[in-house]
Amino acid sequence: MYISKPIAWDLCYQKLRERKYNSIGETVADLRLIFSNALKYNEKAREIDKVSAEAYDSAIHMSAKLEAAIDRMLLTVGDRIGRERIDMMNTHRQQEAEERAREEAMKLQWEKEHPGTTMEVKTKLRITHRSSYRKRPTDFDLPFFDEEDDNEESHADTISNAKALYEKQLKQRAAMRKMSLAIGISVFKRLEERATAKSWAYQMAQKTHLERIRVREEEEAIKTAKAKEDMRKPKGSLVSAALESVDRKQIKLALDVKLIKPKKHKKLLTSL
Repeated sequence: MYISKPIAWDLCYQKLRERKYNSIGETVADLRLIFSNALKYNEKAREIDKVSAEAYDSAIHMSAKLEAAIDRMLLTVGDRIGRERIDMMNTHRQQEAEERAREEAMKLQWEKEHPGTTMEVKTKLRITHRSSYRKRPTDFDLPFFDEEDDNEESHADTISNAKALYEKQLKQRAAMRKMSLAIGISVFKRLEERATAKSWAYQMAQKTHLERIRVREEEEAIKTAKAKEDMRKPKGSLVSAALESVDRKQIKLALDVKLIKPKKHKKLLTSL
């Protein structure tokens, strides 16, 4: 069986989440199309296939439930508000009736215990309180409902507040997204700068280490060459070095042979 417009609940749910429906009518049309396709697909095979028969019956049952839900959902705003007000009015009247019954019972009990007296004080206070409550400048009259309620809020106000809250959340979400993007960019920039600094520090440390190795090798080479030179040409004594010096002063000795005895003269010549 060929289905010209295939549709599934997952697709409807996705379109709802992505806000692709412009009106409630489009949503209702897609929901009805799900069960109409199921009826069309299983209509011919329901007499020979048990699964198709069960699917056909389920589609009929679910389509009826869908129509009932659509009828409840498509109530006008005025009907819904009016129904809520009527329910609230009935509840309030019931509470007032119960309160009056309790007051009457208490009044009868008081009159039995204290004959000749009444309980006008509480009633007067209650009436005065209610009259002062009705004189508030923010009070307004509602159709089909005469009693005031501080918690009363119309459906239009609810929708307006929800829309304002949604727009506020959208702005906050955009601001958070912008701030998160800025924070992410700054973090990545810092990580990049840190990686560059670490690479530069490693290169400088490696360069300094190689320079120290080169200087140490040159110093060791100079020391080795000097040691070889010292081994090849032994160093003389300090006296010999002083005698070989060019700038040394010449010392001359003058000996008078006549003043020296023969034995001492011979010994002196031998020592020289």
